[in-house]
Amino acid sequence: MIQVFDFTVNALLDPGASLSFVTPYVAMNFDAIPEQLSEPFSVSTPVGESILAERLHACYASVDCRTRVFKFQFPNDPVLEWKSSLAVPKGRFISYLKARKLVSKGCLSLSPS
Repeated sequence: MIQVFDFTVNALLDPGASLSFVTPYVAMNFDAIPEQLSEPFSVSTPVGESILAERLHACYASVDCRTRVFKFQFPNDPVLEWKSSLAVPKGRFISYLKARKLVSKGCLSLSPS
């Protein structure tokens, strides 16, 4: 759990992400009026690491890999559901976490093979 403004919220953190996001359920508590985006907005976090089932269970989370749906079922709270975009990044890329791991092992540059 982390503190956002005056609210304690459950969080799933990605240290490789460049932006932070909250669900509409959390955003309802903020003193802000939501706006409709004029253009589609796609969020992609290609971490390249797997999430362990024990961690998901401890966070009251479940993942349906086939439908790409994440559900958080916290006690005494409504179910929070997030559906991943079906869009898959194209081209060659390397995640921040994988790059950091390679650099820590002495890799000085990355080139496409």
